[in-house]
Amino acid sequence: MKCEENSRRDEDLVAEYLRDRHGLEAVRFAKGELPEGTRSPEFQVVKAAKLAFYCEVKSVATDDWLDQQLESAPPGAIVGGCRADPCYNRLTTKIHEAAGQFEAVNAEHAHPNVLFLVNHEPSLDSRDLVAVLTGCAECEDGEVLPIFGKFSDGRIKDEKWRIDLYVWWNQKKWQDRYVYLFNERCERHRDQLRAYLAYHAGICHLKW
Repeated sequence: MKCEENSRRDEDLVAEYLRDRHGLEAVRFAKGELPEGTRSPEFQVVKAAKLAFYCEVKSVATDDWLDQQLESAPPGAIVGGCRADPCYNRLTTKIHEAAGQFEAVNAEHAHPNVLFLVNHEPSLDSRDLVAVLTGCAECEDGEVLPIFGKFSDGRIKDEKWRIDLYVWWNQKKWQDRYVYLFNERCERHRDQLRAYLAYHAGICHLKW
């Protein structure tokens, strides 16, 4: 229930952001508008009564792996241990799910698709999203290491291109709060989104 509440709150925050910053109306699909069982994106985003783009919102929750162990452990027990970092699989799952939702309503890609990733996990930042999309990690000295190809070239290898704009939104300002990552493959959709989502101070714009 808590996860559902957080997701709904993040969806409402994105709708408010689009309305207050950009004058866009985020409209949910009406009941019966789509065939039963269709997993659609959260919003049809409208400008002056015209469909501007489709928008999906995914919450990236805090990793509670250790907290769950502590809750279930008997008094005095030692918990924790080694495990593979799950963050990249978590992000690829979000992208995979969103791509399928966009495909369900926008199969011909006639309109842009926008994915908001609302992040609550302090150990994650937009660089992790870039690594998942590109397969590369950028070191502090500027060196680029192609070490994440199993994620970028895995199940999202083709799906990631269905999304025209990724918006990474940190709910707590650890660094840049909003980061826009444009898919440069479709220039028409890119230019449309840049017109709808006018640049303003406080946003870091990247391309990949």
